[in-house]
Amino acid sequence: MGNEFANKQLYVIKIFDSLLITDNKEKAEEIEKRKEEFLKEGIEKLFDFLGEPTEKEIKEVIKRSRERRFSSIQT
Repeated sequence: MGNEFANKQLYVIKIFDSLLITDNKEKAEEIEKRKEEFLKEGIEKLFDFLGEPTEKEIKEVIKRSRERRFSSIQT
């Protein structure tokens, strides 16, 4: 992780399958406490930018997701 974090206490926040690492305890505590709020705001902003998905787009994503899951089981 580099010299930037050497000899520092690090705080890890798990968000979905990702890890956020900081050496700032106050920020880590605030993010942990409000991460669902931050994620919701981020998702809302993304939808505002992208626009609402159509029913066809949603069905296509579900179909591809199922195909991926089933293909990984069969191999």
